[in-house]
Order: sequence, then structure tokens, then C-alpha cells
Amino acid sequence: MPSDLACDWVTYHAERTPDRVALLSVNDGRSVTWAELDARVARLSGLLAGECGVRRGDRVVVLAESDPRVFELQFACMRIGAIVAPLNWRLARGDLAALVGHAMPAVIAYDDAVAEVAAGLAAERKVTTIGWNDADAQLDYERGLAGASAQPAGADCTLDEPTHVLYTTGSTGQPKGVTLCRRTMIWNLLNIQQDKRIDGASRMYNPLPLFHGGGLTALANPILLAGGSLAIARRFDPEQSVRVLGDPAHGITHFTGVLTIYQTLMAASGWQAADLSAVRFMEFAGGRLPPHVFDAFADKGVTLQAVYGATETGPAVTQMPVADAARKLGSVGRAVQHTRVRLVRDDGKDAAAGDIGEIWVSGPSVTDGYWSSPEADAESFEGPWFKTGDAAYRDDEGFYFVVDRFKNMYKSGGENVYPAEVEAVLVEHPNIAEIAIIGVADPKWGETGLAVVVTRDGSDMEIESIFDFCRGRVANFKLPTRVVTVQSIPRHDSGKRDLQQLKRTFADAGV
Repeated sequence: MPSDLACDWVTYHAERTPDRVALLSVNDGRSVTWAELDARVARLSGLLAGECGVRRGDRVVVLAESDPRVFELQFACMRIGAIVAPLNWRLARGDLAALVGHAMPAVIAYDDAVAEVAAGLAAERKVTTIGWNDADAQLDYERGLAGASAQPAGADCTLDEPTHVLYTTGSTGQPKGVTLCRRTMIWNLLNIQQDKRIDGASRMYNPLPLFHGGGLTALANPILLAGGSLAIARRFDPEQSVRVLGDPAHGITHFTGVLTIYQTLMAASGWQAADLSAVRFMEFAGGRLPPHVFDAFADKGVTLQAVYGATETGPAVTQMPVADAARKLGSVGRAVQHTRVRLVRDDGKDAAAGDIGEIWVSGPSVTDGYWSSPEADAESFEGPWFKTGDAAYRDDEGFYFVVDRFKNMYKSGGENVYPAEVEAVLVEHPNIAEIAIIGVADPKWGETGLAVVVTRDGSDMEIESIFDFCRGRVANFKLPTRVVTVQSIPRHDSGKRDLQQLKRTFADAGV
């Protein structure tokens, strides 16, 4: 399908709202309007296609902390038909080398946070480097833009042509590169626009890493597609985040985060005085929303709305309507408008209401597959259905409740135990700041639960305290039988707990 300017939404919005701010760096105050962004993307497109020799279908790897230039690179790649592949710059060099080897880029763009590693990887692959804040890069980002010929929008493209490769967290085995295209991004916006109240006046504060779907595709790209703006922080800092969210001058309307982020916001020194009156949508992702966190934001006039999704699904799969958020606390909402959801039992049949099944998803926002990974495609797809690996049930009203990842489930005395069910209760314990429950070997029951706990007062947690708190709320066979107290729980850069690392650390705890 040949494109017109509607295929390039930077030019589209530059023509209609040229003076509206599109991107702002809260760290140094740099901002670009839509007209300025269009001009910068045009010159960056010329630099990539000209001096760098990037051709349609080539990959451009980005290794950088969150910055407006990551979005400029994204839009330039889309303009010339290349594919942007942002990588987790915090990974070990060996892990990054494997990802670069899989992506096979024509260019590596980077910042000073990872300059030495990026330059070394580029030298090994004999590819061009573009750097900002690094004098040793082959091409300096800003000087390169200044000297490049502008390439305007209008090159042929198709809605199904790959535009992104986003590598998943990879908690087990090698991370997989999820391919996205214009179609997946457009349909994702259509799925969420109404419930998330996204329009051209939307302004998102985004301190999340841009190599992850939570930072790039959950809210940021949909808001840009709608003509809104992003205030981007280089890293998440709770004090800075409270200042930005709570300052009416910033006018932040949208925000997304996981439980840890919301908990740290509540603990920040400026929380009590923060004015959240401009906020129209705050998204809670990655688990069950504890009542005390919901109430803390409700007291400030903000309704946290739970969502569920995955990088492969657009990411939106379900969304909690604002009117139902309080009465359906613990649910991740209903299926979004243009996405079909099934709960599939082990025998391949659909689960009845109240029964647990695996979440399968299909629809136009779902990825077409993984980059150069036919084995992963075969494992993850059943016809048009993407198999998420997540266990959930649906109530009679069509609201979904995510139980846990199936891989986190363990069997104790023949009974299936989903740790997230117990964690959802214990997160309300007055002396538990963080908790993760994993299955460990047990000579009598096969496996039992080990509670890994961070306490609020730094003291050791006793298993009897857990038993007492859960009495009458959790079946006895689901309760952990042992507890260890730690200083912190390891997490991926997305904010999710690294349960695989915990399992390796405490593999012998039950023996």
C-alpha cells in the first residue's frame, strides 16, 4: 500500500500544530515543537540514508538512556523504511554483543552512558556509529544533522512493513526481538484512546526506559500519534518525578508505572504537597493493584487504572474503565475494543467463567512475529493467536484477573499454587515493603513456597507473622513454609521482579 503524509505522523502534526511542543527533556530543558521535530527528523533521515548508507529494512541499534533523540531516530528510521532496535544499555557487554549479533545493524547510535561498549561493538561489526555527548563517535549527532540534506516525508511504505524490533526482558533464555509496524501502533492507539483519554492536548511524563514497551509503546507512541507531547526524564528518579507530576506548570495529563514506581512516589519527600489536578490518566501495569496504593492516589483525585498487555500484543490487551476501578480492584479490566482474548485450558478448550486458563490474544495490534526467530514463532503462536504464558480467570461481567505467569506456578502436594495470589494479600502486611514468593524443593510436598521479603523496619520476618496475617484469607496449602529477609529484590529495568535470579539464588533453600 503506497503511503501519503498520513503514514508519517511527524509531518502530519507539524502541518497542523507546528508550534505545539512534541518532545521535552526534563533534565536539561531542551524542547522541540512539532515543526522543529519534522525538520530534525528530515535531516536525520538524510544523514542515515546518505552518509550512513542505511537502506530499507536495515536495522539501527540504539544504546542510550531516555532522551528525545531516541524518538527522533525512531521517526527517521520509519521515514526511510529502516528498523529501529533500542537495546537495554544496562546489560552486560556479552549480552549486548549477542543482541547486536542478532539484530545485525547498519548503524549503532549511542550516548555517553555506554560509549565505550557501543564503540567496541560497532568496531567488531564494522558498522557506523552516531553519538551524542561523545567526541569519539564516528559521527556527532548534532553536527551530522546540521550538515545533512533534508529528506521529507513521502517515501513509499506499507502499514505492515517492520518499523521496530523490541527485545523482551528475557528472564529465561535469550531475549526475543518483537517486530512492530505502523499497523500495530495505529491499532494500539485505537484500542486505548477512549479509556486512556488520549488526544492532541495529552502530555505524558515519561521516566521509563525507551528500550522497553512500557516506556515506548504503552503510552508514549500513542500520545505522539495523537499529536500530544512527551516530557522525558533520562532515568526514573522519585523526587524529580513527584516534582514534575505535581507541578501545574508542566501540565502532565498521563503517566504509566508498575507497583514499585508508585510506591516510591508515595515515599518521596514532595508527595504530600504534590498537585495532581492536571492528571487525567494514570496507568498501573504489571500485577494486582494493592488497595492502599489505589487509595493514596484516590485521595489526590487520581484513579489508578489497571491494564494488562505484552510487548507482543501492541501492548494493550485489557483496560480497566475508570468507572469500575474501585469496585473491581484487583482486576485488569475488560478486553480492549479491537482485540480478542481467550482463556485456554490445558486441553485446548476455552475456560468457563471463574476457571483459570492461559491468556491467548489476537487482533490487528498483535505482532506478526519475532525477528529472525522461526522457532520462537512456532512456540508462541497458534494460528492467529499469541499465547502469552499468563494464567488468568474472567468473572461473569467480563473482567479479567491475572493470577500469575504459568512458569511461576509450582505444585505443592499435587495442588497448583500461583504465588501472585498470596503476594497480593501479603503486600498489605504492615511490615512488608516488598515480597516475592518462589517455589523451592521440599522432600515431603515436592515443592513449597519460599517468601523473599524486604521489611519496612529492616528486621527479620518470621513465618508465623505471615501465617497470622493470611489466616482466613489464603488456603493453607498456598502459604509459604519458609521466609528469608533481604535488603532488596532484584528487578529488571522494566521494574518487574527478576524471579529467575531469585530462583537461582535460593535454589537450595528448600533442601
